[in-house]
Amino acid sequence: MAALPPLRHEKRNQRQSAIRLRRVRVTDLFFVVEVHDFDAIAAQPGEVDGWTFLPVESVAAESLAFDTHQRALQQYRKHQRRPDVNTGAGED
Repeated sequence: MAALPPLRHEKRNQRQSAIRLRRVRVTDLFFVVEVHDFDAIAAQPGEVDGWTFLPVESVAAESLAFDTHQRALQQYRKHQRRPDVNTGAGED
């Protein structure tokens, strides 16, 4: 006896499972910059609608959309807690 074809919802579930299992390589770049004057800051038309500056300690990692961003924030915080960070050692 031949197997019955999968029901429509079974096909959808199979597609969703395949999508979840597919690995996508993404490059996220994070950097820290010190800005002394925000007066000249301007968004490039078509690139950025706006921005909001927040103290890093006020951002909940879980509120970020991507797990790579969450991990980056967690690593940044861990780095900031190191005693040798922000001491000015090695600066000219």
